[in-house]
Amino acid sequence: MLTSPLTRLKNNFLDLLEHKTTLLAVLYHFVLVIIIFLPCLLNGSVFIGSEDNYTHHFANLFFNLKSAQHGDMGLWNPYIYGGTNFSASTHNFIFYPFNWILFLFPQKLFLSVLTLRIFLETWAIGYFGFLLFKEEIKNVRWALFASTIYLLGGHTILGLTIYANLTVTLWITIGAYLIFSMARRSYVRSFLYLTFTVLCLHFCFNIVYSLAGLLILSILFIYKFFETFLKSPARWKYAATFILGMLTGTMISLIKLFPVLYRIMFEGTRIANTNYEPLHHGILFFLSAFIPETFGVNMNQSLQYLTELGGKPVSSHVETFSYFGLLPIFLIFYSFFHLKDKKIMFWMLYLSITSLWFLNIHPVVDILNKLTYPLIHIIIPKIMIPIPLCMLA
Repeated sequence: MLTSPLTRLKNNFLDLLEHKTTLLAVLYHFVLVIIIFLPCLLNGSVFIGSEDNYTHHFANLFFNLKSAQHGDMGLWNPYIYGGTNFSASTHNFIFYPFNWILFLFPQKLFLSVLTLRIFLETWAIGYFGFLLFKEEIKNVRWALFASTIYLLGGHTILGLTIYANLTVTLWITIGAYLIFSMARRSYVRSFLYLTFTVLCLHFCFNIVYSLAGLLILSILFIYKFFETFLKSPARWKYAATFILGMLTGTMISLIKLFPVLYRIMFEGTRIANTNYEPLHHGILFFLSAFIPETFGVNMNQSLQYLTELGGKPVSSHVETFSYFGLLPIFLIFYSFFHLKDKKIMFWMLYLSITSLWFLNIHPVVDILNKLTYPLIHIIIPKIMIPIPLCMLA
């Protein structure tokens, strides 16, 4: 169909604005990540993040690196208990495709290349977060505000101190964006992108974390289906694309999932008591959302505000809310006055249920723990909190 010169000029102008917005988002989040990594950049040092990374996550990655460079899949780890079946370890990262790039480099460059990858992953969380929030909020400025909270908030810092959770957050964000923008691409492309996203989600880290990712993506698709796709004649094609993408990605991932789940369910390796006890003193738990000291993993178990208020010392990555700043918290309270908006009502309901789950409030925690059995962990609702929180803010 022929278009008039005026229409073509208008379309070109809108495309230019879109490209400028994209460039602005790319540069803006790049600057934020530079600020986060400034100590490393100024000192010319590699990024470690925490003792947890150095003695656990990086150590497992380094074992995978050595195994791959010796032509070994690393399914048997001789360094743990005199030798153990590492194919049944949920922390075996040998199958994650982007680790194969890491394995191409010599061992002496391992931490330097990993630092670069962590930098790029952190940037990508902010950028794809912006794309996700823009799809839902329909406002560039507020989307930038939401992605700023998302990038600089406690959950990203948690990812930097429990590395691979950072990667999980990235693939959750990408998957959420793919769902919210599904109407703008072909079904085949959406299927392939979702399959690869789910595959990476399973392979990149602990399967408990990937379960949280699958729950988030499923909830967001159901919301998007009833909010948008249901009005389209192609609604069932969207549903089939999502379901097939999730199933295909999971089926490919069975090479990792099957031995891990088998050992958890039939060999008695599941932790007997996986119900962590968060802060049951209401005031202490409420304060944890306002205090920056709850950032990341606190390995020395000495959160000062807890001891001052008579609480027990805890590891802040499981027993407290992540800190997202005071202004976002107040904006969420303000959202209570706009619950007639169906979108706000959904995000508020989503945030409320996940918060009750995280707080160990009965019967919510009983029902949801049964649904996620045997992969029960307090980190699941914690991973589910950031997206609705930033949407409401």
